[in-house]
Amino acid sequence: MRIISRLDHGFGPNAWYPFRGLTEEFKRRLAVYPSDFTDGVTGHRTMSKLFSTVVFLYFACILPAIAFGVLNDDNTRGGINVRKVVIAQAIGGIFFSLFGGQPMIILLTTVPLAIYIKVIYKISEELGYDFFAMYACVGLFCQMFLVLYSATELCSLMKLATRSAEEMFSLFIAIAFNVECMRAIHSIFKRNYSGCDSMNTTNVNSTLINATSEMDNGALCRRDTTILYMLLMFGTLWLGLFLYNFRKTPYLTRSRREWLADYALPASVLIMSFTGSYCFADIEKDRFKLRENVPIVHLADIFSLPPSGYFVCLLLGFSLSFLFFMDQNITSAIVNNPQNK
Repeated sequence: MRIISRLDHGFGPNAWYPFRGLTEEFKRRLAVYPSDFTDGVTGHRTMSKLFSTVVFLYFACILPAIAFGVLNDDNTRGGINVRKVVIAQAIGGIFFSLFGGQPMIILLTTVPLAIYIKVIYKISEELGYDFFAMYACVGLFCQMFLVLYSATELCSLMKLATRSAEEMFSLFIAIAFNVECMRAIHSIFKRNYSGCDSMNTTNVNSTLINATSEMDNGALCRRDTTILYMLLMFGTLWLGLFLYNFRKTPYLTRSRREWLADYALPASVLIMSFTGSYCFADIEKDRFKLRENVPIVHLADIFSLPPSGYFVCLLLGFSLSFLFFMDQNITSAIVNNPQNK
């Protein structure tokens, strides 16, 4: 009885019809829609907060886009690279902020999505399908299922979600981030550090003995690159946390402490990037591939797949739509939870 009453409260007392929730939400939001934009430029100290938020969100959006763009580039062998991820995220974010009814929602590429792209690529390789055709079909089927979720007000079922479900999803995201971080560390150690002792040293750095040596296959064994990678990674993490928690200290004035906390992320990234680029200019660094020769827009031939391929795309599209559904709704529930205010 308790579950039934909660469902009745979630779906409302009125008669149900397709897209009822979307229609009622549009009617409620239409009157206050302009205030979503005007409230950001009116009020005391609004412009300063707006500028700091824009700078913060710029780095908060561009850094994951670059990181997951590199990950997608490695997983798809350049099919989806950094440029495509950044441009697609910018176009999707602008479109969603204008027509989604809420400009404060920021669309980002996430770890589960990057992992799912890798799964699609592996399946397309094993089945011999064109990756872009399969990727486009999965996206179209995912869109179809999301429209069905919207038409049936399926998000009302999230009222049945408990706090444990939210915590489990948060734990999954945290584990996924840490796994990808550890995988990147392992990759750079394997590429630049391991096996150096067995190689013939042909080039000795004047400041770091045995730091750079020539491998038998012609590749460079660069231990200094690996150490610098670790230094910059943990240095950025420490500096960002230090600046963010500076508001809890008694130093400086309250406004300056808040200013440092607001710019903690971009400041830590810029400082450590400058440190790595200029203070350690002599050390070779691993940089992501820009792939300027790869076209940004690629028209996928979705009709090149066999009938069985569309069935596979249907299953993958349903799983992807379920991932989006859980990601969006549980994240919104976590943000709106009074305990997280």
